[in-house]
Amino acid sequence: MRPIIILSFLVSAAMVVISVAAIRAMELQMAFDPIEDVTDPHVQELGAWAVAEYDKRAGVGLRFNRVVRGESQVMVGVRYRLVVDASEPHGQYVADVGEPDDGTDARVLFSFRPVS
Repeated sequence: MRPIIILSFLVSAAMVVISVAAIRAMELQMAFDPIEDVTDPHVQELGAWAVAEYDKRAGVGLRFNRVVRGESQVMVGVRYRLVVDASEPHGQYVADVGEPDDGTDARVLFSFRPVS
């Protein structure tokens, strides 16, 4: 009976190690990568869209100036975390934007907040 207990302990330990490795691999795959060229017209357009979308909801009169920096994460589509410079009131904001990979223009503004 003892070999069965030892064997089941070893199998359980192996399953835990494999699960942790799989989770870690998923985390690495889902990491955000820096956007090399934030002056790219598509990146700037996403930033302008995020400011306009936020302003539509909040009605604070924000105006887009430019994307200062950002990072992206490729999943089903692309998720962007952009730092945008805006005015009225002036400041920098973090926009979390999702863009589907289906060829549509159905973007999602997950969050928009001042840089802290």
